[in-house]
Amino acid sequence: MIDFHAGQTCPICESGIFVEKEKLFSFDYKGSNFSKNITVLSCSSCEEEFIKSCDEKTIDIEAIAFRRRVDGLLTPKEIRDVRERFDLTQDQIAKILKIGAKNFSRYENGKFAQPQGIDLVLRSISLLGRDYLEVISRFTNVQLPKTGPMTDSWFQSCDLVTASNIKSEWPGNTKKVNEKDLDSAPCYDMAA
Repeated sequence: MIDFHAGQTCPICESGIFVEKEKLFSFDYKGSNFSKNITVLSCSSCEEEFIKSCDEKTIDIEAIAFRRRVDGLLTPKEIRDVRERFDLTQDQIAKILKIGAKNFSRYENGKFAQPQGIDLVLRSISLLGRDYLEVISRFTNVQLPKTGPMTDSWFQSCDLVTASNIKSEWPGNTKKVNEKDLDSAPCYDMAA
């Protein structure tokens, strides 16, 4: 990226000189407006405008944060907090999420907004805790430190949970589950 400055000859028309101007940078996103006053370099002849590279980086970070707020996504600090809460490296959580470590790093440092699906999994890890993290880590072949109530023998004894195979031995389950209970459970038509 070329960093232009006031007084420099315009590379577009090669006759004008850059002059600093205040300008409102604004865009709409999902019915919300982002606005910020910025300084641009404007050619005195052809009126071509450039944003200073240091201002462009600031605008990018602020615009991404704005889109995160509008979309209701976790902030970079919240993402880092989820990862650190479970003593995971960026590489480990990236493997669990089935994304590249560089992408995860960009979500955590605020350079990019994470997709809503990634956000949902991070929120689920945060809300459901270590047991949920251990289950999904098994499906992604990521080894976690051996802490918590789940063991290899427990995990191997459980199939994916469906209405017909819920096991009464499920950790924390104090009630015996039988088919009669399952028949009266509410069902939701996802196609509706």
